Amino acid sequence: MGRNEQRGVSLIEALVGLLVLALGLLAMARLQAGHLTEARNTNARALAVQMAADLKERMLLNPGAMTAQPADNPYLTGFKSAPPEDLPDCSKQACSPSQIAQSDLAAWKQQLAALLPDGDAQVFNADGDRHQFGVLIAWSDGGNRQRARAEAASEKEDVELLDEANGVWQSTTSQGTGVKDAECPMARICHLVHLRP
Repeated sequence: MGRNEQRGVSLIEALVGLLVLALGLLAMARLQAGHLTEARNTNARALAVQMAADLKERMLLNPGAMTAQPADNPYLTGFKSAPPEDLPDCSKQACSPSQIAQSDLAAWKQQLAALLPDGDAQVFNADGDRHQFGVLIAWSDGGNRQRARAEAASEKEDVELLDEANGVWQSTTSQGTGVKDAECPMARICHLVHLRP
């Protein structure tokens, strides 16, 4: 082969090399984005566990409220429940165990909302044991579930599997958490912890 017949071959080789390098960099960027999302979720779960432990400590420091009947326990709360408007400042005046519990819950939910995106919680009695509480902590996932569904839309089997998983996750029955009356709100990630103060 003469010199003129090989003209431009090194340019094509360089372009192919750049294409391979660009694809590799794109794959690494996507992998890094996935790791960041998982790190954020792991951090949020760790905060949820810490917040559940904080609530348990508050319950232990208020034994008078723990003697209430299960249905009347002042530590029971639902999602989006607001504290009473006439809540006294228990750091400046004497309060009943019920008022202390309401003050604890108000401060705890405020801290939860500050630490987790759209953080909220439900506290309920576990079935059959008035001394055990379930704490279902929920936070926003930043739209990751919707993005995952959009990415999976190209594969029919993936969409069906994702819909089935979301059906369990968003269930209005005990399938969502495995606990009656404890449902994870729509478009939220939830973490369920059982406490026995």
